[in-house]
Amino acid sequence: MSDSFSTYISSLNQLALSVKVHADLPPDARLGFEALPNFKLERKYVVGVVSGLDEFSAARELTEALESLIAMTYLNRRGVELEWENLAYAKGIRSHSGNILKIDQVVLQSRQKKLSGRTLRELTLQAEQIMTKFDEASTDRLVSAVNMSAISRSSYRPENQLITLWSAVEVLIDNPRPGVARISHYLDALIPAICVKYPRRYIIAVFDELLRYNRSHVSAFLKRPEFYPSDDQYTKFTKLIFRDDLKYLHAEFCAGLHRSPLALYRLWKLEKSFETPQALIRAIEGHEQRVRWQISRIYRTRNNIVHSGRLPTFLVPLVINVFEYFRSALIPVLVRASANANRGNIDQIVAEIGFDYQMQKSELKSLGAARFEAKDIMKYLR
Repeated sequence: MSDSFSTYISSLNQLALSVKVHADLPPDARLGFEALPNFKLERKYVVGVVSGLDEFSAARELTEALESLIAMTYLNRRGVELEWENLAYAKGIRSHSGNILKIDQVVLQSRQKKLSGRTLRELTLQAEQIMTKFDEASTDRLVSAVNMSAISRSSYRPENQLITLWSAVEVLIDNPRPGVARISHYLDALIPAICVKYPRRYIIAVFDELLRYNRSHVSAFLKRPEFYPSDDQYTKFTKLIFRDDLKYLHAEFCAGLHRSPLALYRLWKLEKSFETPQALIRAIEGHEQRVRWQISRIYRTRNNIVHSGRLPTFLVPLVINVFEYFRSALIPVLVRASANANRGNIDQIVAEIGFDYQMQKSELKSLGAARFEAKDIMKYLR
């Protein structure tokens, strides 16, 4: 940590924290830090005893305490530059040695070192849709919502991430009518946008996992002449799994994954979940209930943090979920706006998605329990 930070910590006599130089650390801690590639002898360390379920939770608790101390400096008329590295050496009371831990913020996305190919096309398209496909007021709201969600990346504290991500959701959705509860309004607006593409996201998730098991087999199989070259890989995979006229290919495809029982189980589970209209509507409504419950939980937790300062222990899963819900709700809005010739209004588009979602569920219920016909597969699973 910086000299200013170490001076600040040392002056806090009422806290069970102390500042030590490298030579004053226990031998096992010294060896741990000396093994780091960027080790510097002149570093200073804050040392404290905290309780935790494991080494990582103890290190995070101390990290949050230090961040709170930094936040308190903002009350002063003049700011102070307080810098520190998010590394910790944590050791149990009865342990002979500990571990070096890097305390990162909640990881919401995997990162690519090189921007190219499909990711580049998607990012470019989404940016163009936000900036050119909506009227001025809707564009301002979308940009504000995206900017608000990006603030969550600047904090290591999950409660800050949850608050900013939920604020982004509230910016995205308009205010409720008088007399309508906010959470009811948010649920009615968000659930159709989140759930309308649930089958497609499920299929993509299974396909991406299959690539990890056996990329060469999966990629080579989808290049066969039975598939249209113009179809993307997810569409080819969907047809392979659900079209009855491609059952002979399905069996051959599964044979190439015989060494991966988990992959075969996921393929079986995918087919059983969506093979008939009845199974599909059951899967969609089940997902809808889970999303409804989780959004309500996120909303209650956010209100507890903001209004009473209570921090539950289950914040990290909520942060991950609200981020995924924000993305899942935004993407269908962008796709629908890009299909319109005129600039769209975000509130109207959200209402249209809700209407189409209810129509789709009604159609599925009317189709019965027979397997999908070939013409309907890509209509409901795309």
